[in-house]
Amino acid sequence: MDVKIEDFFTPINLKGIIPEKDYQVMPGYISAADAFARTTYRSIYLADYFQRKFLYVSDNPLFLCGLTSEQVKDLGFSFYLQQVPRSDLELLLEINTAGFHFFERIPFDERMDYVVSYDFHLTQTSGKNLLINHKLTPLLLDEKGQMWVSLCIVSLSARKEAGNIEIRKKGSPIIFEFDRAKKVWHKNEKTKLNEREKEILLLSAQGLTTNEIAKEVYLSVDAIKFHRKNIFEKLSVDNITEAIMHSVSYSII
Repeated sequence: MDVKIEDFFTPINLKGIIPEKDYQVMPGYISAADAFARTTYRSIYLADYFQRKFLYVSDNPLFLCGLTSEQVKDLGFSFYLQQVPRSDLELLLEINTAGFHFFERIPFDERMDYVVSYDFHLTQTSGKNLLINHKLTPLLLDEKGQMWVSLCIVSLSARKEAGNIEIRKKGSPIIFEFDRAKKVWHKNEKTKLNEREKEILLLSAQGLTTNEIAKEVYLSVDAIKFHRKNIFEKLSVDNITEAIMHSVSYSII
């Protein structure tokens, strides 16, 4: 399948235009995104669906694949064609279709509350593919409630493979997970950890060893290992690093 830029916009089906005067607010949003980018290792960018371009790309290197932020900004959506492996490009088109169809069913006054999250590979300058997590949420809607500008955040993925398409609503424990085989969304509830498990994860995130955590919470080393095993099973991860990344990503801790 030969993927083209136009393919990314086929399911969006935008109607109308954004008047030039409405773009007068954009410098404020760009300044806010730049300030946010200075506080995190994550890569931040703003995508304009009406003008079909990137309005801002942060200097954080994770997303840049050896390019400068200005080069990525100039490439815009063409960046995906250049840096995403073919199999994952088709995944991105699938996400676009499923995600925007979901978005169209959301009441206008709730659309700003939703975030879509998924994982795909970016080809680095070394030629190796890096699995990243990509989150996207509306930043600006037009007067019809259509997606105008999105805020996109790129971080390292805690998963092992591409996909993992999910939509979450602010303040809700529900996660909508997309079944790629059946092309349907399944409604699930966010994994919950008990207070002891959260405490152990937080202490692990601070760099404490199993022995140090045991002393800190007045439990045996075997008890800490037992709780860690339960955490791994609940979160479907293999180690404490993945558990921490997953818990932060899902606002569990």
